[in-house]
Amino acid sequence: MNVAELLNEAGYLAHGYCLLWQPWLVALHAVPDLFIFLAYTSIPLTLLRLLKRRPDLAEYRGLTILFSSFILLCGVTHLIGLVTLWFPLYAVHGTFKAITAIVSVLTAITIVPLVPQLANLPSPSQLRALNTRLRAEVQSHEETLEQLHHSQKTLETRVVERTEELSVSNERLRVMTREAVHRSNNLLTQIQSLARQSAPKTEAGTSWLTSFDGRVAAMARATELVLKSSKGWTANVNDILRTELAQHPHAVKEALSVEGPDFHVRTEAAQQVSLLVHELLDLSTRRGALSVATAQANLSWSIKGPDLVLRWSEEGVADWSRDLEPLSIEARLLLQSIPMTLSGTGKFIGEGQMIYEMTVPAEGLKPQDRTEPIDRVIEAYPRTPSRLAKPVQSE
Repeated sequence: MNVAELLNEAGYLAHGYCLLWQPWLVALHAVPDLFIFLAYTSIPLTLLRLLKRRPDLAEYRGLTILFSSFILLCGVTHLIGLVTLWFPLYAVHGTFKAITAIVSVLTAITIVPLVPQLANLPSPSQLRALNTRLRAEVQSHEETLEQLHHSQKTLETRVVERTEELSVSNERLRVMTREAVHRSNNLLTQIQSLARQSAPKTEAGTSWLTSFDGRVAAMARATELVLKSSKGWTANVNDILRTELAQHPHAVKEALSVEGPDFHVRTEAAQQVSLLVHELLDLSTRRGALSVATAQANLSWSIKGPDLVLRWSEEGVADWSRDLEPLSIEARLLLQSIPMTLSGTGKFIGEGQMIYEMTVPAEGLKPQDRTEPIDRVIEAYPRTPSRLAKPVQSE
């Protein structure tokens, strides 16, 4: 059957003849078919608009298109039924009914597996209850956030107040510490003055006073470096060395090579290092390499593991350390008093040349919130030589 045969009206009567063309009966069929067509046409358009506005429903796009096609075909079927009142297009009417039947069956088959999913969709009342709970949680979170903001502001205010208090306390502590170090320096000056007045007016007394004066001055210079330091109550070992070298002639500086990293030590350690360097320079200018024009001396320090190792070596001269009296003040300072004060050890190493080495814990040289135990000071600087063990001269 071709299109011409479908549209052939010769062998059929219009449906209106069956209704005897009674106006009320024709209108009873025509008007409902028209409104059904219009309604069935608007439903697919509405569904397609909804699908466009709700991208989250994309997973149901196929079902929506299939259902819209079914509804639209139903509307077209009613429209053709309306036309058959005047034009006998029964073949066309039947064809669209058949197509509508096929689409409707496909729609029914497709929608059955989706029933569990559609049943699990929350109802409007469930959505309203869920929205109510969400609003309550949001409000609770907002209140908690507001409390957190308030606590944060309170904490920031307290931190600022405590920081200001700490700054004031630190400033007071700096003033007190600076005053304590300054008074310590004054005390060293008074000790020097008392020593000058108490020393016998003899050649031996003058020599003793000169040595004593130099040692006290070395400790005082280290204290001054601590006072002038911009990095807390510490002094740089490099600065201590330069300060002590500045007390000697240019020839001494030329004959001595100095090398080592920047390392800051606390006040007590600065004084002991300064005293040690002063003692080595004094001994070398009187007995060693710094007293010979062709000799050379070297002073170095380095960090080896947990320790700071300070090493003094001389070239071009004999090992004069063997001539030191075990109980002399020089030997006691280099081998016992200074190393023991710094919790370390000092020794002369006999390797065919004059070498002195002091090893002390590096951590103990840094600033610490403690006072030196009095027992250590007494042990390092005993009152009588009888308490001293004979120092080891060489290995």
